[in-house]
Amino acid sequence: MKKNRMDAKKRNIVVGIIFLVAVLVILVPMLFDKPVQITTEIDDFENPEIELPDLTIEEPPLDDVRAAGVKLDALVDADGFDKETGVRIGEPELTSEVADTKRWAVQLASFANEESAQNLVDQCLAAGDQAWLSVAKVDGKTMHRVAVGPFLRRDDAEDQSSTLETKYDIKPMIVAYRD
Repeated sequence: MKKNRMDAKKRNIVVGIIFLVAVLVILVPMLFDKPVQITTEIDDFENPEIELPDLTIEEPPLDDVRAAGVKLDALVDADGFDKETGVRIGEPELTSEVADTKRWAVQLASFANEESAQNLVDQCLAAGDQAWLSVAKVDGKTMHRVAVGPFLRRDDAEDQSSTLETKYDIKPMIVAYRD
């Protein structure tokens, strides 16, 4: 049995020596090689001429800009709310339903305090409901409304309203949703 161990040990030594010799045969010539520089010359190279278009930009007349600003001032208050609807510009409008309502939302609650509204949104999100805030001015006061939706069918909004009423022990209301 010892003889087999010695043979295996000798075999490992021979394989190791062969490996080292192979590595040296490959790497040693690389150490003594000079770096090769490849150069190419291009004869008769001409820079192409590029015609640039006229890039003059005309500014709109100042009177048009002022007129647009005056028009916007007539529609929006200093805080960024639409004077007619009371909704912050860029946010969806939640209103009472009308005959031609095409989309609905479920309004869970309305808060004067933004932190309270955000707490309810966070609670809904943690429970898996896609709630969001809508900010509007009502009678000069900023209100933060928590809503879920929009829904393309009123039946879907009603189903969600029932589920949310049970889940959060609140009395939500179905409202019209407009972009």
